[in-house]
Amino acid sequence: MYTETLEDVGVIRMDADELVRKILSGERDLRGIHLTGSKEISQESIRELNAYFKGNDNDLRENPLNLIWADLSHLVAKHLCLSYVRAEYANFDHAELRGSIFVSSDLTDAEFTYADLSNAEFRDTHLVEANFYMANLCNARMYETDVKLANFNEAILSYADLGGAKNLDGSFLNDAYFKRTTIRRQDRKAVQKILNDRQFIIYRGPFEEE
Repeated sequence: MYTETLEDVGVIRMDADELVRKILSGERDLRGIHLTGSKEISQESIRELNAYFKGNDNDLRENPLNLIWADLSHLVAKHLCLSYVRAEYANFDHAELRGSIFVSSDLTDAEFTYADLSNAEFRDTHLVEANFYMANLCNARMYETDVKLANFNEAILSYADLGGAKNLDGSFLNDAYFKRTTIRRQDRKAVQKILNDRQFIIYRGPFEEE
């Protein structure tokens, strides 16, 4: 368990362009950064970042990008692909991350309140105790991703594929919006119990009741 507090880490202020430059230059310890000024990453920079993460896959596996306690709230970074990132306690509130991909990353206790994660993808990622209150996860997909104690209260989960979400029955789904949402057979009873008599449709794929 990570034990350093924000006070231990300290705060480093920078805009989105400086953040991109630091990552592309090979800096890995970006704990406690706080985005100020411009918070939008251009599509050209997104392509550069995606190429960097793809080209440094093995090195990042051993030396991950460290964004612990980073404040990336209101970040605009559509279709960003992040792999092997440590971002425990990071703040992505109100971020626009449509179509972004998180691979083998640790987002334990991260904040995604009101974030736009529509069409996002999470692969082999830790979302334990992450907060998705009022987040848009429409069409999002999760594969081998741990969501134990994650907060999905009032999140939009319509058309999302949660078939690869582990410990979904141990997350908070009160008032989450389900419509044709894919879940695993073993999670069906837990989800139905939470939904009670609400008129939302849970799409079960091959697990449709006979």
